[in-house]
Amino acid sequence: MNVLVCIKQVLDNAVVPKLGPDGKVVKEGVETMVSPFDLNAVEAALKLTEEHGGEVSVLTVGDESCKTALRIALSMGAAKAYLVSDPALEDSDGWATSYTLAKAIQSIGSFDVILCGKQAIDDDAGQVGAGIAEQLGISQMTYVNEIREVTDSTITVKRVSPAGEEVVEAKLPALLTCEKSLNEPRYPTLKRTRMANRMEIPVLDCAAIGADVSKVGKNSPSSIKRIYAPAPRQSGELIKGEAEEIGKTAVGKLVEQKIV
Repeated sequence: MNVLVCIKQVLDNAVVPKLGPDGKVVKEGVETMVSPFDLNAVEAALKLTEEHGGEVSVLTVGDESCKTALRIALSMGAAKAYLVSDPALEDSDGWATSYTLAKAIQSIGSFDVILCGKQAIDDDAGQVGAGIAEQLGISQMTYVNEIREVTDSTITVKRVSPAGEEVVEAKLPALLTCEKSLNEPRYPTLKRTRMANRMEIPVLDCAAIGADVSKVGKNSPSSIKRIYAPAPRQSGELIKGEAEEIGKTAVGKLVEQKIV
């Protein structure tokens, strides 16, 4: 079984984002990490190949620094990694990113299962995984929190839905987006980390994967007009005293504000 995982390198979630003069989030010199849900996807891929044979490949779009994220997946146990990097891809939206990843997947080879995190923690859109499946014309199973059975031709999963949980079966190849509750990602081993640091990671540009540059980057179907920090909240008022007194004061203020 050949499994591919699409991952994304994001700013460390312990870092408070800052905006530069150009209105974009400052990334230079800021700590990064693999988007957490993507690590659940890597773990799921490794378990699939441990149970059914085959190998795991990982793929990302970004600049040279994103090799760090790929090496983390390699140190967990992935066999191959690929980076798609091209200046034309800068400012790509979710659709353009899905299109680029789908083109890259087609150029790399065929896969039985493609895994993604349910969403990246930087934009929280949750669109890219489903977009890749649509571009490739394969089944998609989103918000998966359990992989129940895999045969030569089908995969059965349990997924979270607004109504509760669903058990769904789909034909292979299929794409899954992974919930945090799916598993507990393993820690990289020292041996595999050393191997990952020595591995050569192929870098593919738009020409190499056959992606049309007129559809990506600044030519994406949508664009971000402005990014800004929300206005700081006004501090609240602390009411002190006995419980009955606090209750009367609080109700009085609510009436005064015409909230009740």
